[in-house]
Amino acid sequence: MVPQSKAEKTFELKKHLQIYLHLPLSKGTSGAKVLLALKKHNLDLQKTRSRKILQLHDLEENSLITYENAKVYKSKVRKWHDAKIQEKEFQVGEKVLLCNSKLKLFPRKLNSRWFRPFMISQVFPNRIVTLKEDYV
Repeated sequence: MVPQSKAEKTFELKKHLQIYLHLPLSKGTSGAKVLLALKKHNLDLQKTRSRKILQLHDLEENSLITYENAKVYKSKVRKWHDAKIQEKEFQVGEKVLLCNSKLKLFPRKLNSRWFRPFMISQVFPNRIVTLKEDYV
């Protein structure tokens, strides 16, 4: 680190007092007035910096903990919802209704998401079925 002159240190202290403590200091404020303001408020610049760094570390740690808790919560909710799913075995010849899952909002009143009855014509082992229209 490059050693700072007395003027640079004074400027840094002024800047710190104006930004972080909202103390009104004019351009012509001397270094002695800055030091008096520091003494008045019982501040040490190094302690303040280290305290700010600790606060930032605590904030980052809390955000990581929150992120982990959110992941745990999502996995538990996903597991709970998956446990509630009821598996249905379809047989050839059954009549079923087809659901339009892309219809999110109902543009018109009483618009149904379900389409006419279909007949199951073929069932595959991976729970895929082929449908044919039921003309009855």
